Amino acid sequence: SECPSFGVMYLADSGAGAAAFANLDDFGAISIVTHGTLLAEGQVCLMTGEVASLANTLWWYWDLYGAAPTMTLLSHGGVKYLSVKASFITKYNHNFPNSMIYVCACQGMKNATLHTALRGAGAGYVAGYDETVGVTYANGVTFAFWENVLVDGDTAGEAHDNVTPLTDPGHLHANFVDFGNMALTFGSDLNNGDFEQG
Repeated sequence: SECPSFGVMYLADSGAGAAAFANLDDFGAISIVTHGTLLAEGQVCLMTGEVASLANTLWWYWDLYGAAPTMTLLSHGGVKYLSVKASFITKYNHNFPNSMIYVCACQGMKNATLHTALRGAGAGYVAGYDETVGVTYANGVTFAFWENVLVDGDTAGEAHDNVTPLTDPGHLHANFVDFGNMALTFGSDLNNGDFEQG
């Protein structure tokens, strides 16, 4: 009863479609758990939970097939899913509220394309994996990171640094890495109470 009100939205499977990725900047804390890859063109790409169909490929036609596509189709288990490139984040998300974002996806931080797109749109902090990561390790990191932030009150950088180990023991090249404002935290203090930010 003493905490400020906040909303939680949980999207899974088809509910976590391309439209959800177009509205990420509605949220202050974001945890993306999906498949990811680095495309040959050099952009990081994240799979949505939306199976490709005639209707949704027509809806997203220009993003899929235009002069500078911001989407592609990725296949998993013989099924094709709509998938968003880093440029999709830039195109549709313009005003993150200094968000803390955790991307649990293989190669999500393989290069700067995704975390630069997120931070360029206003995200304060982004963490994820620079290589292919194992499910068991990634699940453990997901829970540990958010527990460090939300339960223990760690800053983003502390929450990252307190995850052990920072390299997946099963995938020795997969590191848990972070970018942005390491001092970012969630708290109950009044923000901008003396109008120092205008």
